[in-house]
Amino acid sequence: MLVDALCWISGTREGYSSAVPEPFSFIPEENRSIELADGSISSQFLEMFGRPARDTGLESERNNQPSDAQRLHLLNSTHIQDKIERSVRLNALVKTAKGNRRMLIGMIYLNILSRNPTKTS
Repeated sequence: MLVDALCWISGTREGYSSAVPEPFSFIPEENRSIELADGSISSQFLEMFGRPARDTGLESERNNQPSDAQRLHLLNSTHIQDKIERSVRLNALVKTAKGNRRMLIGMIYLNILSRNPTKTS
């Protein structure tokens, strides 16, 4: 879901490939990662963020704790940096904010979450 969210925010698509011949070697570009039907599809992002093997359906085999490698990937990945730099949506927000960081942060927040922040008690 994380890579799908990054693609939505950046307005980009993720490319997938499969070592298995047809019908799984063609994956429509509009497919999201949660729609991938085959475990042989290769993706560095999915491997990095703990895609479980498809030989079992046990939730207990999935590790949901973030790792140092995942943190570094989100901070330093050229893959994610390219998505952000090429984002038509984010670049439009930067233009609209005209250097006002507070305004830009607010617009990005609204664009991603579609709601204003709520006060916590």
